[in-house]
Amino acid sequence: MMEMVVAFETHAQTDGDPETLSKMELKELIQAEMPGFLEECPGSTQDIQGKVDTLMNKLDQDGDGKMDFMEFIDFLAGLTLAIYSHVGPCRKIK
Repeated sequence: MMEMVVAFETHAQTDGDPETLSKMELKELIQAEMPGFLEECPGSTQDIQGKVDTLMNKLDQDGDGKMDFMEFIDFLAGLTLAIYSHVGPCRKIK
């Protein structure tokens, strides 16, 4: 978890506001820390920036066009739940 805190802080600082991620910073964070997450899906018509825009619009709870740390944590929690739901049935229960 500390790695994600450090990732947020590192990427949030690039545009001068260390408290939030801009769309560009979010894109850079995802590409650096979650390689492959924004890759094209078969049949998808959205490019990578379009996916970042969609993510930001869905996760930007206060509508300021930026992602603060709490919004980032919500993103990570949702992503973790989705991954768990996907891999959960694949694990053998002992």
